[in-house]
Amino acid sequence: MGNIDIYKYVQLGLKWWWLIIIVPTVMAAIGYVITPKPKPVYQAITTLMIGPSPLQTTIDAAVDASASQRLASTYADMALRQPVLQGVVDTLKLNANWQDLKGNVRVRPVPGTQLLEITVTTGSAEEAQAIANEIAHQLIRLSPTGQQDQRNAREHNFVRQRLEALQRKIEAGQERLEALDSELNSALSVEQLQTVQNAIITLEGQISRWETNYAQLVQYLDKDTVPMDLTIIESAQATSRSGESQPFQYPILGGAVGLCLVLGFIYLMDMLDDSFKSTDDLNRSLELFTLGAVAQIKGKAYEGRLVALQDMFSPASEAYRKIRSNLQFLSVDRPAKSIMITSSHPGEGKSITLANLGVVMAQAGFKTIIVDTDLRRPAIHEIFQIPNLGGVTDLLCSPELKISSQLRNTSVENLQVITCGIIPPNPSELLASRRMGELMFRLNELADIVLYDSPPVLPVTDASVLSNRVDGVIFVVQASKTHRKLVKQAMSNLKRADANLIGVVLNKVPNQNEEKDYYSYYYSPNGHKEAVSMVQDKPKSLRQRIPFLK
Repeated sequence: MGNIDIYKYVQLGLKWWWLIIIVPTVMAAIGYVITPKPKPVYQAITTLMIGPSPLQTTIDAAVDASASQRLASTYADMALRQPVLQGVVDTLKLNANWQDLKGNVRVRPVPGTQLLEITVTTGSAEEAQAIANEIAHQLIRLSPTGQQDQRNAREHNFVRQRLEALQRKIEAGQERLEALDSELNSALSVEQLQTVQNAIITLEGQISRWETNYAQLVQYLDKDTVPMDLTIIESAQATSRSGESQPFQYPILGGAVGLCLVLGFIYLMDMLDDSFKSTDDLNRSLELFTLGAVAQIKGKAYEGRLVALQDMFSPASEAYRKIRSNLQFLSVDRPAKSIMITSSHPGEGKSITLANLGVVMAQAGFKTIIVDTDLRRPAIHEIFQIPNLGGVTDLLCSPELKISSQLRNTSVENLQVITCGIIPPNPSELLASRRMGELMFRLNELADIVLYDSPPVLPVTDASVLSNRVDGVIFVVQASKTHRKLVKQAMSNLKRADANLIGVVLNKVPNQNEEKDYYSYYYSPNGHKEAVSMVQDKPKSLRQRIPFLK
């Protein structure tokens, strides 16, 4: 199992960071918008008491209370079974079956008490209240209390009627007794007094018998009550509460899906992208020595990218010096005096590479001549800000002209330039002419090294025509853009032309590569300031790797 190139994936993340942020954010926003809003939910609670009132203090009442607590779980289970819930559905004519109703009902014994709570949750306050109360009624109907009530209902009604009649007689007797007391106080004769006293004694005895009968009937009703009866002590009252909602579920899910889609897209794009990302890619794919890698040089105009002259101690300048050193190592026994620099397609930076390489060659003490043989889209005069008045085409079309008349001095010592001149109608024929061969031979005698800027290989044949007339060809590849197939096709064209491909340069590398250039400055004994490049394999900091943290 190969090692995972973490830096590669970090670079991919930095390249597509905007997509990694935007897509999950949009998906999360969509998830938030489509999140269903919670519907209003209403809850109703009915409370039942099992057995005698806890206010009774007799031993029998305490025993009954303990038993009622044990029965609470039984009644709680009964309340959720079909006989009770089906009775509720039938009575209230609900548009649901008892299994659906069961999901909205919760029954629990209140710990440490004789109470049983029936909780119903629905989307309607009236429905929740009616269902809770009806469950209590159905539970009472199916309990022993309900069954005995049905058997003794008429007997209890008769006893209650007798109690009401006795109550009326007792009240009437007491009123008559008060009237007799008044007559006793106003009696005038002994006979009247005796008569009233006898009436009072008789009435008091009759009231006493009525009260005794009343007490016996009340005692009968109390004894006839089932000890473990169910009583509704609190009818249902519906209350509203917020519905269950998970406001972050859809946004989180949407963001996760968006992130997965983005990562999949990035992985697919990376798999389909056959461009060269690093020097390792070049070494694996091409049978050529990699001379170096140059970072993307900022600047719109050509002259703004001549970093080897304008910023000598920048990482890009050091990269060009490394290319110069590698060229020297490759040709120790047989130095290459004439080198052509080309690429597969326009826009890969071959002219900028050639110009900066010419500058570092001259800075190293080599007498260098840069020749603009791109007779279709010349750029050397713009890079060095030299007027394109005369040049290669003039030397080829006017044999009487001396080379020295077309050599342009630059601000760099040991560096001269021959511009393109007038763009001819037949560039390939001029480059393939005998006069061009003679010109190149004479230039080799005038300089230590001659660098030729040529058109790209694939669009035209100019580079192939010129490639076998130089000692070596350097091929420039733009990082993360130039396709492998095109590079191999261009190199195949050069090899068929019998060109000597000596190396390849990876250009416009995003954020440079893994290496970072460090410079220390010191003063030599003669007082001149020199720069020493110390290339160390040191990872970049997080702030340097992530541009938007700067």
